Order: sequence, then C-alpha cells, then structure tokens
Amino acid sequence: MTRSEVAKAIGRSIATVRRMEGNELNLDVDWKGVHWFDEEEVEAVAEQLRVHGRRSPEHSENLPDFILASQLRSIRAEKETMMEELEKLRKVDLLAVKFMELADDAIGMAEDIGCREIYWLRVKYPPVSGKMSRQ
Repeated sequence: MTRSEVAKAIGRSIATVRRMEGNELNLDVDWKGVHWFDEEEVEAVAEQLRVHGRRSPEHSENLPDFILASQLRSIRAEKETMMEELEKLRKVDLLAVKFMELADDAIGMAEDIGCREIYWLRVKYPPVSGKMSRQ
C-alpha cells in the first residue's frame, strides 16, 4: 500500500502516515522511491485507531520528553477549559431553578389575590417545588 492508500485506510492524513513511519508503520522503498507499507500491518494500525481513537501506548513511550511535555500541557489546558465550561453550565442550572421557584411564588401570590387566569397557568405549568396553590 502507498502512503495515500494507508492514509485513506486509517482515516488520517498523509502527514500523519509520515510521522508513523518507522514507529507504528514499517515501510519498504522501491527503486522508484515509492514507499510501500504492509497491508496487514496497516489493517492492525487502523483497527487500533478505531478501537482506541489514538496511537498505541508503546508509541508514547518512544516519544522524546519535550513532545510528551507539550502534549501534557495541551491536555491540561483542555481540561481547564472544560472545567470552566462545566462551571458555567452549573451556574446556568442554578439560575434556571431559581427562576422557576420565583415564577412558582409569583403564581402563588396571584392565586392569593384571586387572579382567575392563574388556574390555567397551573394546568399548563405545574409548580416546580411540588407545592400546589397557597389557598
């Protein structure tokens, strides 16, 4: 298989195939300079990428420390971003609950003063807190 065939088979770019050469993928170069890869080896790498979504753990063991440190920084930055997004979502959830409680209280107050349209609101939008009208 050629580089472009390997790239299609594993669902990665030709640049990624080049980076994998000599690590996960062994190759032979013919007299024309064409790089040929073993089909069984390519299938094994493709299966590993399908199952794990990334390269083998052995590949990481062979990487220089500065590359691993860079990858670790990227992962930590991504984690920090995800934690910030999670915190924002948590705050939005708390605000939504508070809003529903306030709306429930407003409907209850309207019921207390005898507002007739409130009955239909209670039918359409039952109270959040489980309490019914204040009557």
